[in-house]
Amino acid sequence: MSRKKTIELPPVISSFEVDGEVIALEIPHPDHKEIGKGSHKKNLVEARAQKLIDEIYLDFFTPDGKVIPITEKNNYLDSGHKFAKHAEELGYGGLDGKDGSALRKTYYPRIKALFDEFKRVLNNRK
Repeated sequence: MSRKKTIELPPVISSFEVDGEVIALEIPHPDHKEIGKGSHKKNLVEARAQKLIDEIYLDFFTPDGKVIPITEKNNYLDSGHKFAKHAEELGYGGLDGKDGSALRKTYYPRIKALFDEFKRVLNNRK
């Protein structure tokens, strides 16, 4: 009988402090991959989501950390359908360049929640 693989915790590069407050944030090494059943798919989703976040970040935030107001240009996080359509235009569609539902069901909720949290934190800093 085969043994279940153990999941290793990633080694920590560093943690840091912001504005005198200790932030409990650990940054794993980018080359570290989690070991476990189905983890290769999870790692692919996380890498693809990170590339998409990097590409759309400046539509919502300035480089110095200010929130950009919602306009016609950046209102695509209003719904999963709008987000999927925008991501397809950026080249993140499925095998044939179309949605394939992963953009709406997997990437949209993850990215929307992350950006909403960024906005909440940045707005509360004032």
